[in-house]
Amino acid sequence: MSAEVKIKHGEPDICRKTEDLIELNLSLGLWLKPISKIYISVALPCTKQTGQCISIVAITEKLKKRIKPYTFKSLKVLKSTLEFIRYEAELESKSTMESVISRLERTSLKLNGFTEPIKVKAAKIKLKSSRHEWETFFRDDPSMDETKPGLRADTIHLKSLPTKWFGGDKPKPQLLLDVFQAFGDIRRYHIPCLDQSESANGQSDTNNDTGFKRFSFENENLTFDAFVMYKDYIGFVKAMDGLMAKKLVKKLDQIDKYLECEFQVEFDKTKHLSDKSIKKRTLLRRYGLKDVKELKDFKEHAKKEKQRYEERFKLLKERKTKAENLLKLLLSGVEKEMEAKKKEEARIEAEKLAKKLLEDEKKEKEKLIEEKRNDSRRKHSSSEHGLKSVAVALRKETKSNKHNLKSIAVPLNGTSGRSSYSDSRYHNDTSHDNNLFHHRHNHANRLNNDNSNHSTLHHRLQYNHNQPHHQHKPHTSNHRSTRLDLPYQRDSGIRNVQRKIKRNRNLLVQVTWKNDE
Repeated sequence: MSAEVKIKHGEPDICRKTEDLIELNLSLGLWLKPISKIYISVALPCTKQTGQCISIVAITEKLKKRIKPYTFKSLKVLKSTLEFIRYEAELESKSTMESVISRLERTSLKLNGFTEPIKVKAAKIKLKSSRHEWETFFRDDPSMDETKPGLRADTIHLKSLPTKWFGGDKPKPQLLLDVFQAFGDIRRYHIPCLDQSESANGQSDTNNDTGFKRFSFENENLTFDAFVMYKDYIGFVKAMDGLMAKKLVKKLDQIDKYLECEFQVEFDKTKHLSDKSIKKRTLLRRYGLKDVKELKDFKEHAKKEKQRYEERFKLLKERKTKAENLLKLLLSGVEKEMEAKKKEEARIEAEKLAKKLLEDEKKEKEKLIEEKRNDSRRKHSSSEHGLKSVAVALRKETKSNKHNLKSIAVPLNGTSGRSSYSDSRYHNDTSHDNNLFHHRHNHANRLNNDNSNHSTLHHRLQYNHNQPHHQHKPHTSNHRSTRLDLPYQRDSGIRNVQRKIKRNRNLLVQVTWKNDE
């Protein structure tokens, strides 16, 4: 025969106010009450007769009678075999625990059909978590780190807290902080049932008993779990010492009526509030994943996708580099072509400009030549006009003369009154007088006598035609500057011609005379 009863936590019971109550939060009407539980072990005698049985109910009633005047608040069978029966008993107050244990240790039970007395042993329930236990755990675990929050002894795990006492249908984080800040400053906290990913599935991890738990007592129908991380190690120690082996008590509206609820507290062994765990839960909520397995699969898939995108990015980067190089090559070719085109256009423009300059220069030269021609034509026309007039006059005057006019050349200058003479032999200044003319006439007559046929005398006054830029100072004498070297004749006709020619200062005359036969 064997039986085992599972202990259920979070079931509120009605209790009365005792001296053991410890104030936790008066604004919420919460107190703490120490748990006064003991283990009772009953050693069963050996059955020699077949069909002989032992009544558990009879043994339970005998135990209740042995502790009077004290009473058990609850007495539960934890385990029952042929050799022993183990009970879990809860007393009304912790102050009566020592007396009850001493009474049970001194007693022995007698059962019908058994001659041997039944021995009873009682002991206090040992706390699950102690300081030595958590110090050993965090020291021996290589994955823990005393310098990082969540990886050291700083987080407590609260189980089976009544939801109604902390906000109603859902627990309110601010009420949780107000209650448990009594032990120290809180760094972080987490209520798993408030997470959509965890509340939808009932629990966030198969190893952790979290999420909603149902029980039936009036309107109190839900419990929740919570993780609280303290900033200092002292706050963690105070919370563990103050909450272990305690019940949560709440005062009802009725006078002297209280509800007590048993909850569990232990140090966190799952790194629930570490940075890595918080990141995992954030990813679960963000991507709508159910548990850690899905998160692991998601990470592997994301890693593969990342590798694929990195390869794709590398390929695109190589293509981009090739395209940039090709574009640079094309641009360099286009730049060279544009530069060559510009040079060619500049060369053509220079040729056009040079050609235009040459044409302009040619036109200027032609214009100058034409102007010179026009000047020369004007001069020639004026010279011819003077020549005709003089020649006619000479012909008229010399008809009756014995000397005949052979030729006459009269270059004229209509603007300037100055003349230059290249031959000093024919140059006449104001110092010449009639004696010079007589002398030349006599000399010419002698030459004419030597020649049998003809004698020619050339008299020339040259105009400065070969040296246009050479100028002489004007004569300051009152005498005329133009002299005509003609043979002096006593004939009045010749003298009249001479006088008429001498009146024109700008006239240069070349006269050739031919003696009559």
